[in-house]
Amino acid sequence: MKQTKQSHWKMALLALASVALLTPVVHGQTVTAGTGQLILGFRATANPGQTVNLEVNLGSMIKFYEATPGSEIALPALSTADLAATYGAGWNSRSDLFWGTIGTAPTAASWSSNAVTVPARTLWASAPNCAPAWVAGSSTAQATPVSKVLTLLTGAPASLNGASNTANSTASAVINNSLAGSWSIQEGAGISFNFFNPTIDNFQGTNIVVSQLYELRPGTGTGVYMGDLILRNTGMSFRKAAPTAAICRNITVQAGTNCQASVTVDDIDNGSTGLCLLLGLSANGPFPVGTTNVTLTVTDSNGSNSFCTASVTVQGAAPVLPTRAPISQCSPVVSYTVGAATGCNTPIGLPVCTPPSGSSFPNGVTTVRCTATDAASKIGSNSFTVTISGSAPTIVGASPITQCATVATFAPTATDCSGASVSVVCLPASGSTFTSGVTTVRCTATDTASRIGSNSFTVTISSAAPTIVGASPISQCSPVATFTPTATDCSGASVSVVCSPASGSTFAIGNTTVRCTATDIASRIGSNSFVVTVLSTPPTLSSCPANIATNVASASNTTVVVSFSTPTATDCASAAATVVCSPASGSAFALGSTTVRCTATDTAGRTNSCSFSVSVSGLGLGAINSAVDALTDEKMTAGRKSSLNGNLTRAQAKLTAFNLDPTKTSLLKQSCAQLKAFITKVTIYKRLGIINATDADALLASANAAKLANGCL
Repeated sequence: MKQTKQSHWKMALLALASVALLTPVVHGQTVTAGTGQLILGFRATANPGQTVNLEVNLGSMIKFYEATPGSEIALPALSTADLAATYGAGWNSRSDLFWGTIGTAPTAASWSSNAVTVPARTLWASAPNCAPAWVAGSSTAQATPVSKVLTLLTGAPASLNGASNTANSTASAVINNSLAGSWSIQEGAGISFNFFNPTIDNFQGTNIVVSQLYELRPGTGTGVYMGDLILRNTGMSFRKAAPTAAICRNITVQAGTNCQASVTVDDIDNGSTGLCLLLGLSANGPFPVGTTNVTLTVTDSNGSNSFCTASVTVQGAAPVLPTRAPISQCSPVVSYTVGAATGCNTPIGLPVCTPPSGSSFPNGVTTVRCTATDAASKIGSNSFTVTISGSAPTIVGASPITQCATVATFAPTATDCSGASVSVVCLPASGSTFTSGVTTVRCTATDTASRIGSNSFTVTISSAAPTIVGASPISQCSPVATFTPTATDCSGASVSVVCSPASGSTFAIGNTTVRCTATDIASRIGSNSFVVTVLSTPPTLSSCPANIATNVASASNTTVVVSFSTPTATDCASAAATVVCSPASGSAFALGSTTVRCTATDTAGRTNSCSFSVSVSGLGLGAINSAVDALTDEKMTAGRKSSLNGNLTRAQAKLTAFNLDPTKTSLLKQSCAQLKAFITKVTIYKRLGIINATDADALLASANAAKLANGCL
């Protein structure tokens, strides 16, 4: 079987990752080719007079000759992204988009008014891949619209507007400006690049365009295939033509249901090289399971052949086990058979199933999985279900029981699905002692297939709980209460009564609930409750002292001993209650106001209280002024006295203002600051001997007392 190589070009091009370094693309301008350079161009004319060109200088021709056969080199050119940016998203389907290349030889061209001689060693670009454009042994360009050859000659006259498409083997190629052709002239720019005709039908894939590059030697009768120009979305590259060679690869394929498989040329070819190849296989199959060698033959456009051999390994599928119908029965022991497995890799072992035939299956659905292994160690599998659907045992004789006694007996029975007797287990068991009320007895029976039947019934112990009498409310003044409730059970027998709190307990003031219970020999519990109320009337106080105000005895004193009469009190039963005052009478009271609280407590812990205040005042700032004036120390001059009195006077003024408006706390701070300044000065005068120690200590005590009385820190 033979096929063209064009599809292989597509696969190879998609695998190439060369990225060209792009140079700026000139839009709608003329690119002048220097000697020995190759020019690439695209052109579209959407409407008459609306032509858009893309022209790029690919650089020196030398690299196209020097490239290693089969290698790919990046070119400084545009990409398909540039085509999309210039001609729109549908550039690859436009009917007016043409492309091609042209190169000049290392020597200058010459021309006359009617004809131009094309220099030797001129590079041309052909039509699409494998189209009959330039082929070996022919120097005639195809004259059909598929591949009209165009050229660019540097310095050609502006009148040159046409080109012939012939190049014969006996003379130089002739371009005649009297014939219609594909030359174009951009106004004001001289001769521009010329393009192939027709459209860009050598588009291969999403983002790849390919054209074959030839060298035409006019007059020699040969057109030499140089390689391929490849335009991708990432850029352009050139791949140098390689000698024709068949390249194979060994493959492994899966056999079909007939244990055979076929292959194609594409399966065996592994990138054979050459121009416009035809590929064929010695055999396509179908091949049996195992390995078969095939020969790949590639033939290029010159008729040269190349061969390679590849192995085709056909693998058989895993064995196939026949479908087994599900099994459904009552007995838990199941026996079954499964058919032999079939497949390509013989011999095939007997099926192995889990659980095996003859096993005891649980109640419900169980999946049995069977496998078979062939000669190639491939494993096939299948499965079916086993359903054990027999009913669970049935329990009878589980009827409700109602009685007074706490010990109950019963004897339910059970049979399995075959009618055989099955043991019954009940919880609680027969003969157990039951509590008063309703108890559910649950019975189960398990057969040989582990199927469990169940039933339940109730045992009701209906005797009433003991009854308690004599639990009546108590209200009294004393905290100690006594009581004697009694109880009888359902038969009238006496039952002990336990109360909490117990009779004779000391109760707190207010209401206390006493809960009493009576428990009979069947653990039935009767209960009752009542309330013990201890009156909350507090003691009564009399003769609570009035508020007391006094002053310190002298400037050196900061406390005063104050005595007062302690109040008397009686409780709700008119008995005397204990009274304690804090602070007690005869205590030393400091400067300022002190609250005295007197509390009466009776034997039940009931309390009542009254309070009064004891206010102790200092001598006052005026008295300290007088003490300063009375100083007789020799060094205590009038100026120093005036300085001390100034602090006291300012302290008094700020304090007076604060008393008029207590919201202005800054006035109190200023008063305290003056007192602090006074104390500092007296302390210094004492240390320097200006004031004797006795007088200084008295002044300091009075000033500190004033600070304390005024609330200074």
